[in-house]
Amino acid sequence: MYYICIDRAMKSGGLKIPSSREVAQMFNQQTGAMHAEIAALRADLKWMYVQGLLFKELPIEAELFLVSPKQPTVNKLLSNFEPDFVKVHPQERELEPSEVVDKAATAMRLVALKEIYHAHFCELPAPLARDFLVFQKLIQADEFCGFARSMADIGYLRCDPSLADCGGKVDRDLRLEPGKKFRSRDMYVELRALDYFSEDRLNPERRARRIQLKKKATEFVTGQQQE
Repeated sequence: MYYICIDRAMKSGGLKIPSSREVAQMFNQQTGAMHAEIAALRADLKWMYVQGLLFKELPIEAELFLVSPKQPTVNKLLSNFEPDFVKVHPQERELEPSEVVDKAATAMRLVALKEIYHAHFCELPAPLARDFLVFQKLIQADEFCGFARSMADIGYLRCDPSLADCGGKVDRDLRLEPGKKFRSRDMYVELRALDYFSEDRLNPERRARRIQLKKKATEFVTGQQQE
């Protein structure tokens, strides 16, 4: 639902997200058939879950992937997404751009950080994270500090110590960890990252390259440990 709202707003060229009624209609079509976009997104989410790509800090029952919420439930769920979605009218919400990871490239960087974090099995040294993203050609080395700071500002990363005074350089003692918001928006970030590979949801390369990233993170950490 979160993905659909952001995706529709982006494609419209504005900030307005679909109303709760419009979203509910996508889940509950009069024909009884599942909306094609909903079906594709659910298929991707189930695949991610089975492949162990999500944080999975809370068990997810398989039935939840089949839920079709009605409008009152949709409205309540949308209100839970504040401050990402801001109510500008009783029947209208808009994106708050400063709070949302809307670019596929940014989502891909976050997913890469998650994989190197898991592969390292403990606190993630910022230089290791930076080097992996650079190795994957997801970022330039001198951009990493600014990226990490911007993600920390909106709760997607936790940095110890703070990046407020990093001056564009990554300290070797700096440690990174996925933030609370990243963990709660995990499914959305993964869906958006798949768009980095291809926006065609039927393209099998999307999933293949995502799995490949997981393997590359493990190989990268192993190689660093052996040096």
